[in-house]
Amino acid sequence: MEEYEKAIKEMKEKGCAAIGIKEKRYFDQVPDDVIHLADELRFPVLLLPKEIGLSVIVRNLLHRLLRSQSDLLRKIIDYNNELSHLILKEERTNLFLEKIATIINKDVFIINSHYQITHSNRNIYYQLDEIGQNLKEQVAADLLEVSETIDTDFKSKSVVLLPIQTNFKSDIVFLGILDFEKNDPFSALLIQQIINLLSFATLRISINQEMKRQIKSEFLSSILTESQDSKVLEEQLKFQGIDATSSNKCAIINLRQQDLSRLVNFRVIRLIHDYTEWFFGEEEADTQIFIYREKIIIFASDRFITKGVLVKLQEYLYQHFSGSFLFDIGYSHSNLSLIEMPVLYQEARQALSLG
Repeated sequence: MEEYEKAIKEMKEKGCAAIGIKEKRYFDQVPDDVIHLADELRFPVLLLPKEIGLSVIVRNLLHRLLRSQSDLLRKIIDYNNELSHLILKEERTNLFLEKIATIINKDVFIINSHYQITHSNRNIYYQLDEIGQNLKEQVAADLLEVSETIDTDFKSKSVVLLPIQTNFKSDIVFLGILDFEKNDPFSALLIQQIINLLSFATLRISINQEMKRQIKSEFLSSILTESQDSKVLEEQLKFQGIDATSSNKCAIINLRQQDLSRLVNFRVIRLIHDYTEWFFGEEEADTQIFIYREKIIIFASDRFITKGVLVKLQEYLYQHFSGSFLFDIGYSHSNLSLIEMPVLYQEARQALSLG
């Protein structure tokens, strides 16, 4: 009997689906010890009728498996079509997640790189802050650098965070699922389709946001170089959704290669822009951050444009670009409204040149 138990354990470890035993071929009935072990391991034991040939059993079994898989795929295609309509046509993310939660009978949410949950199904609306804070403490990782699935827990429930593809570092988000069963083939296949849909929707949003970002960047850059009437400028800033009256300081980040013979390409500058945006986003700072003449320009309140904060920013950037680049940061001493952006910029530029 020990040999049968050993065989079942080995088959389970090697990923076998089940064991088939011919009726009355080796014993009159399957021993209780073998059944108990199989139940414990959740490993099926199939009792095969002695009067039916093995080829007939295998054929019937394959037929049932194929039919079951076809039904499963048909179900997933139907769900995929329904979910596609919600997320791509109606752009109703919460309703999309509500539908997913109903299908897989699990709570789901979308979390950004600041561990802030932006969308979820209704069942966990009042736990979002608690879940986000708990995950931040449990995972203790910079989500900007994560591209693999994260497994963690919340209040004795398992949590899986699945990365959703985006174009830009600062836009990275994850699909979170509470108590997700990875071994369920239906859920696993459906979730992969959901990730694909969310990635496509997120990419579309990222492209729209990038277009707005570029328009705003060009507008703010033009203020630094062109003399404009203050009233007109105030109206233009308001049109861009920027508070023109609040006081700001300016900081400039200049990037240099350690190897002076090499030039800094725009892709790297853009990446540094994203990390800088994330840094201030973590502090929930109201900032205007854009690229001008291959430098990162920052306008923010005097609470965030201080030597202490900028030193932390510099250290943060060195953590991610150590050994390759040097970061010089200069900032203005004046604290003025954004109508005076050129004055603030020139002060920061002078401070940068003086080192």
